[in-house]
Amino acid sequence: MPPPSIAHMGIYIDRSPQDVFDYVMDIRRTPEWRPRMSSVEWVTPEPHGLGSRFRVDVRSLGYTFHFEVTITEWDPPRYIAYEGDQGPITVRSFMEWFPDGDGCRFFVGGEPDSKNWFVRMLRPAFEYSVLKQNLGDFERLKTIMESGADQRESDRRTPRAGDVITNPVFGDTVRWLQIGSDSSPTRFELIVYPHASGPPTHIHPRSYERFEVLSGAVRLRMGREDRVVEAGETVTVPPRTIHTWHNHTDQPATVIAEMDPGFGFARFIDEWYEMARKGRLDSKGDLGLFDTATIFEPDVIDAIAMPRIPLGLQKALFRGIRRLGRLRARC
Repeated sequence: MPPPSIAHMGIYIDRSPQDVFDYVMDIRRTPEWRPRMSSVEWVTPEPHGLGSRFRVDVRSLGYTFHFEVTITEWDPPRYIAYEGDQGPITVRSFMEWFPDGDGCRFFVGGEPDSKNWFVRMLRPAFEYSVLKQNLGDFERLKTIMESGADQRESDRRTPRAGDVITNPVFGDTVRWLQIGSDSSPTRFELIVYPHASGPPTHIHPRSYERFEVLSGAVRLRMGREDRVVEAGETVTVPPRTIHTWHNHTDQPATVIAEMDPGFGFARFIDEWYEMARKGRLDSKGDLGLFDTATIFEPDVIDAIAMPRIPLGLQKALFRGIRRLGRLRARC
């Protein structure tokens, strides 16, 4: 039986319980439908089951909580329970999958526990926050499962350290060194080919970006400054500074870049470059409206955004376009 829960809710999904279970328990894909969970990874090796552990970073109430979670009950594809700790807080949660005709009823519940009086005082705020977030999570999960997006090759992938991706439009290659979150940096090696055009002008609303040129040179336009950064030099781009770069030389340039904090930057670049490889970017590196809205989710806009347009307006605009796109897909 599920434990008592202050955040227990469910949704009908027109897919089998096994399909929904398989997708939900592929935890590397959790940020696709639960974006407040910015980083999720298994600690223990496969096969996963009772006693398996995973780490997760969760944004809630304006903070990021870092949990190491242990599976305490395991009855696939019907029921699992798990609990995680951070400092004085223990969160016990469960998931249930019930057959319903040709589909599935999927339920999630969770409850915090703490002897700390201040944490206990925040319990109502936690309940409201989780319920509100779950509404959006369930909508995303239902859309992904019922559209078949969980099975498409073009799905969002979770980038990992060591992955290499190339953008034929910009003329550069990225090798991920470290995948960050909203509390840790993302680091990557960038190889910029001769006369590569570089990205459109953009800002990083809440992150610093650091470039260390190992070989070659790149031209950086940052605010009103236009300078050449050569091998051995490092430059830092402060948050909200309009900038772009390109390779103006006949030689490739190798750069170590860091985005601190990383937010959803790695996922954004991974998806953007994937669309470039499929011919969905124009010569300036711009996407169509629906593709742009698909990859510019709120945690991405915390990492990278268009200049001169208020961030709240960007988030609201792209959220509306994503909903319109889902309605079009159903018609």
